[in-house]
Amino acid sequence: MRTSSEREIRNHSSCREAIAEQINQEIVKLCKNAGSKTVEQVKYHQRSGGSKRRALLCYDTARSFNHSHQTALLLACSVELLHNASLIHDDIQDQDMTRRDQAALWVKSSVAEAICVGDSLIAAAYMALGQLAIFNEKLIPLVSLRVMQTIKGQMSDIGQGQFSRSSYTDVAKEKAAPLLRLSVELPSLLANSSIIGEKLAEAAELFAIAYQFNDDISDQIHDAQHNEPNIVNIVAKEQEISPNQCAVKNAEILIITEIQAMLTDATNILNSLPKIHSEPLFNYIERFQNKVLGQIK
Repeated sequence: MRTSSEREIRNHSSCREAIAEQINQEIVKLCKNAGSKTVEQVKYHQRSGGSKRRALLCYDTARSFNHSHQTALLLACSVELLHNASLIHDDIQDQDMTRRDQAALWVKSSVAEAICVGDSLIAAAYMALGQLAIFNEKLIPLVSLRVMQTIKGQMSDIGQGQFSRSSYTDVAKEKAAPLLRLSVELPSLLANSSIIGEKLAEAAELFAIAYQFNDDISDQIHDAQHNEPNIVNIVAKEQEISPNQCAVKNAEILIITEIQAMLTDATNILNSLPKIHSEPLFNYIERFQNKVLGQIK
């Protein structure tokens, strides 16, 4: 017989899956004016999966501010659309052949078509915002700013030759943080809670960088083989003339320590806020923190 806590976990999981599916369906609707071919490509990209971390965080944060389900859904869609547009374009720029264990969209179709699909997702993100029943004049400028910051990070990533630890951290922040910040900023802005929103965004930024660094630990060997920037390999090179196994291991330990420090700082920020608003992001950070601790041997 299942315990009450197990049932709660199952119910919560089912609820998350239902919301994630609603987000997927709404995204398809938002893209329909780009034509049936674009919609089919969007559905193909959706089948690759993904955690929808940004979208679900945005939805949960919006609900914490008592926004309606539809408002929360549209905000979540806008963030998810922008994120997936960046993934599609990033795969083209990095010439990555796969995305989450299936052929990348540009490989499955073509570079030209994938660019069009990515552009359609960006346009659809703004369409989602245009369908909000409530609005704030600062909303569009904020979204545009976060998109441009993400582009700045990608341009730095593409154009940079050699990275130092500091310059790579800056690029990681520019690429990973803006859209995660947006996940908590949009609901806060619509609720006219800018002070809470700023604190949530600050914690989200730390979480985003920590998450990117942890991904780099997982991708260390692949990135070294393909000469792609990676915080572990950068730190290892700064320690040794060449990133030998010992230097890489020491670098991983340093990065894990830095990740833990960022997560602690993020948690401290969240603890200063009303629990109802901080809990959605806190839950993500707590789960991630447990994952990081599980990597320490």
